[in-house]
Order: sequence, then structure tokens, then C-alpha cells
Amino acid sequence: MSLEEEASLAFAGCGITGPVLADLPFEGGARGGNIMIYLVGRTVASGDAVHTVTLFVINNEGAWMLKRPQDYPRTEIADLSRAAREHRFADFYERSRVRIADGRPDVPRKLPFATPFNKWSANLPGTTYFLPVNEFTAFYINILLSAFSEEFGYFVVDERNRLKPPGIARFARSRGGR
Repeated sequence: MSLEEEASLAFAGCGITGPVLADLPFEGGARGGNIMIYLVGRTVASGDAVHTVTLFVINNEGAWMLKRPQDYPRTEIADLSRAAREHRFADFYERSRVRIADGRPDVPRKLPFATPFNKWSANLPGTTYFLPVNEFTAFYINILLSAFSEEFGYFVVDERNRLKPPGIARFARSRGGR
């Protein structure tokens, strides 16, 4: 696969497309814009624009991690999205990848690392292996903050202790918990 072909596929997998429309209400008390983490779009879906997907590219020359929008200085985002609009994917690719290994790392070709239908062809010499990895911590923290906000007022109970609150009952009731 040529560098241009690899770059086009990598962009399709996690490219930066530029500023998002973010046409959600941002005023106090309204759900919408206040849940978005970043205002930069990607070619891969991202709940709350957290951009949890990191794409790794593995081939005979090595392994690379492709940066997420939050991994760039803000001043570079406009130029990166311009490169994408102008279909300069190789330029975008060279600027977004970080070498993490020389040569092809050995990725086991068995469960849970490779699905049964890919174990005969995944990460073999001469192939390019695109490996998306999700890191959900920031997304879960964002969900928890929303759930425990005054607007939602979620209340945690311990189902193993007769549904009693786990030591936070007084605090929860003082903040409108149900």
C-alpha cells in the first residue's frame, strides 16, 4: 500500500474535519452544548465530542499512533482541517502520526486480540493493520457529572445492602437527590 493510500484510509478512520457546528443550546439549565468536550469534528463518531478513539497503524516499517484533536495545539487545527478539505491526506498523515515502534510489532492472532475471521490475515508481513483503541474514562466522567447534576439529580444506592445509600444520603438529599 502506498503512503497516499494508507493516509487516505487513516484519515477515513480518524481524521480531523474541523470545527463542529455545535448548534445546541448553551444557556444555563438547557441540555445540549454544555455536554460537549471539544468543538472539533472527526471522521469517527464520538459521544459528547470526547474523541476517545486512538487509531494505531502497523505495517512492515513500524507502528504509529495517530493523534486525536486534543493532542494538537489549538493553533494547528485549522491548518489540519484545511489539509483534509484539500485532500492532502499524506501531509495530514505525516503530521498526525507518532512512531511508537520500529518494525512490525507482534500482535497475537487469537482472541481477544483478533477476531476468529481475521486471525489468518491480521498483521501479517506485507499488510497494513489499522487498530482502533477506545479509552472511555473521560466519557464516563462526563456522563457521571451530568447524572449527578442538579438538573438530573441521580441518587446512588447499594443494591447489595438493601438499597441503602452508600454513605452519602445526607449529602444527596441536600442537593436534591431522590
